[in-house]
Amino acid sequence: MTTTHLSRRSFIGAGLAGTLGLYLSGCGFGRQEQAAEGQTTLSIWDSFTTDPVNKSVDALNDAFAGANDGVSIDRNIVQYDQLTALAKTAMASGDGPDLVYYSVGKGNAGILVDAGLLAPLDDLAEEAGWTSSIAPFALREATFDGVLYGLPNESEISGWWYNKSLLDQHGLAVPETADDLLTLAEAATSLGIVPVAYGQGDFYTSFWLFSQLACNIMQSDALGKLVYENDGVWNSPEIVQAIQTVFVDWHQAGVFGENVNALKAQDASDLWSGEQAFLLVNGSWATGSHAEALPDRELGMMPLPSLDGEHRVFSAGSGGAYWLSANAGETDAAKDFLKFVFSDDALPIWIEQAQLVPPVQFDPSSYETNELQNRIATAASGDGDPEKNLGYQVNHGLAAAPFLNMMTEGFQAIIAGDKTPQQQADDLQAAWEEGL
Repeated sequence: MTTTHLSRRSFIGAGLAGTLGLYLSGCGFGRQEQAAEGQTTLSIWDSFTTDPVNKSVDALNDAFAGANDGVSIDRNIVQYDQLTALAKTAMASGDGPDLVYYSVGKGNAGILVDAGLLAPLDDLAEEAGWTSSIAPFALREATFDGVLYGLPNESEISGWWYNKSLLDQHGLAVPETADDLLTLAEAATSLGIVPVAYGQGDFYTSFWLFSQLACNIMQSDALGKLVYENDGVWNSPEIVQAIQTVFVDWHQAGVFGENVNALKAQDASDLWSGEQAFLLVNGSWATGSHAEALPDRELGMMPLPSLDGEHRVFSAGSGGAYWLSANAGETDAAKDFLKFVFSDDALPIWIEQAQLVPPVQFDPSSYETNELQNRIATAASGDGDPEKNLGYQVNHGLAAAPFLNMMTEGFQAIIAGDKTPQQQADDLQAAWEEGL
């Protein structure tokens, strides 16, 4: 197996305009190497640049090649911010990869779909049983105009981390409902501890909290229909009331502490890992860092406390997926690789080595993971029922720029007292329609 790294420096030095074709050829990208007679070389591009995922992908590729005589993998690692332009140009020229790992969403893989550069995978999905084995939210994120084009390979959920040891130390309970949360906020404030560390100083953190709110109120099926089929609205009375509860009432009750609009995501994480906050709005991607920061504490993650006394749904996203080029030179080998991704031989690599949570149902206790990883993996795989327990993370993968900007600016304005929940809901609906 060969691995070619495309650094930012070499990309910029080559220049995109006018020289990209020469650059791709010179760097060995695409299908430049001729396989020996009787041998198959599968070309795969991805952007896994950091460990442990980077090394785990090497292990995955080696495992596939080892299980398939005569097949080798030519892996090229491409910086994420350059992948769209490079992949689109190379695939259109016929010199691109057979498979590319890239982000889901209209503004990401959707660009390649619109250009006719990706092959449909519906037949392969039926053959491999993906429709029953892969979480519905993940399949939907890789589907465009009713056609499946990608194989998502990771689950990310956003929710509320809690430090049960710290709560127990002060005689407090993990809040499950809105009333529980307000009770905790009053007690925490008297102790000088932030109830829930959350900041909107970064443009993306409001995506997490609003997605959790929408999942809680609408549940996964209705939210999925709104996001993917435009069946529904963002300014329903239920959404307006939920915005009022979370972004106005909870804020005024001190649930999120002070300086919400100035606090960045890392600042909030630092408060929580320093045990200056009982809970933290964040996601499963931080499992490793939290376990390292608080190794002797009992930690967990939960969905947003119930707003209606009944429903609690994690917001989830698949991050990225493998996509098959419409101009693939080794289509059969590429399809075999996709079927291998969630095989019994591959799952331990994703779960134990990469420390990712694949969007398939599995028993975390069957793998060598620590207790915290087990709990998060159970939640991220749907806690036994992904159709009910996992909703959607409304972020760059699912929403266009106007909607994303309105989430950031609008919820900051609400916290500042410059906007009402009804105005924000109406603006979100208008921004959604603008981005369609």
